[in-house]
Formats: sequence, C-alpha cells, structure tokens
Amino acid sequence: MINAAHSSLSRHAKGSEARVRVFRLALKTSRFCLDKDALDAALKVLESCSEYASAEEQGSPVVRMADDDTDDQRKVLQRHAVQYWLLRTMLASKNDRPDIAQHFYSKVDQTVLMGSADLMETAAEICYESGTHLLSRQRNDAGKQWLERANALLNTNDMDDPGHDCEDLRMDIVATLVEILVKGSDESDLGYAWNLAKDLGEKHGLGDRLAVLNMQLAIALQSDGTEGRVVPILSRMVKTIVLTEDTFRM
Repeated sequence: MINAAHSSLSRHAKGSEARVRVFRLALKTSRFCLDKDALDAALKVLESCSEYASAEEQGSPVVRMADDDTDDQRKVLQRHAVQYWLLRTMLASKNDRPDIAQHFYSKVDQTVLMGSADLMETAAEICYESGTHLLSRQRNDAGKQWLERANALLNTNDMDDPGHDCEDLRMDIVATLVEILVKGSDESDLGYAWNLAKDLGEKHGLGDRLAVLNMQLAIALQSDGTEGRVVPILSRMVKTIVLTEDTFRM
C-alpha cells in the first residue's frame, strides 16, 4: 500500500513532497495497526517506512532525506522521524521486549520532541500504553518505568496549558502508578503515591475529581499514621460530588 501510494504520485512530486506524504501515510497506518494489536502488519509497515526513508542516505535513515529539502520540509520529516521511533518503541513493548523498546526510544531526537507539545503528548500516550501492556504481562518494573516516563513528559514546562485529552491521559497515568504503588504497601511507595495524587490537585487543578479523591483515600487507608487524612478526604467528597447512581456506586 505504501509503495502504491508512492507510485501514484505525479513525477513532479517525486521529491521531498512525496517522502512527506508516504512517511505520513506509513505512520498513520502503523499506528492504526498497533491500536488494533495487528503487530505483524505494523512491523511490515514500519520496516517499509524505514527502508524508504533510508534509501537516499544510509548514515542517517529517518532524519535527513535529501539535499533539496526546504527547512519546512526538514522540520516535518524530523517530526515524522520522532513519531517513527516512538511507534517502534510501542511495537517493541507490545512484543514484550522492553530492552528493544528502550533502544528505539533512545533514538528519539529529544530536541525535536521537547520543542512540540503535541509530540510530547503523543510520546506520553505511547509510553503509557507501553507501560500498561508490560504491566499486563507482569513486567512490573519495566511497566512502572514507562509510566513514570509518560508522567515526566506531561510535567515538562512546555505542557503547562494542556487540553482536555491531556488531562485525562495524566489522570490515567497517575491512577495506574498509584495502583501499583499501593499494592506494595511500602511506606516510601505510599509516600510517592500520595505526592503523585496531591500534585494532580495542587499543580494541575484536578483535585476535585472523584478519581483523584479515590486515589487519595486508597493511599490514606493503606498508610501508617495518616488517620487524619481520611476524614478530610471523605468530607471533600461529600462537598464536591453530585450524588448520582454512578457516583454512589463508586
């Protein structure tokens, strides 16, 4: 499909414009395959993308494509390169190879990544999905590492004005981390979990969400010497939550 897309472009567009289009198509296709857990198909698309990208310059496969690229085209290709390595990271994680995932993630151009809020959100989402998959495979240490990386990406200064989707992602990341930490009942882990949940309210304005209050309550009930935290949390729940059938069940 990728090769057919390239062949269908006009002869005039066979340069950088063609590379951008085919690269973008390959990335979208591979992400779709990954979301559907069609890992073999995702690998084939990504391999095709890598071979295509490296055709003109073997020494730097997915960053520099051709000497005639304009600055804008190079920037687009660099963004695509970041997305490419992130998708290779996600594929390796879903194949239960966190070592290879780490190798691919190390290839991400951090300057390009940190210069784009939407790329950082994409990276955080992929790190989160990689982490949750590894957790489902009982690879707890590796899964926790990827979740912490996802949280760190969302906590960078360039993500100070996140959208609604980013807030939901942040909640999912912290909720999963807290769940892991609370299971261990280790006091240092519980302290870490408490700080994560507290930051959702103090730094990100999410403290009145029921999910955050539930996190804090779960941590307080597991911790030693924190009896004084339970009553204020319950009181805040009563004051801030509209009682419905769904919230009552929670």
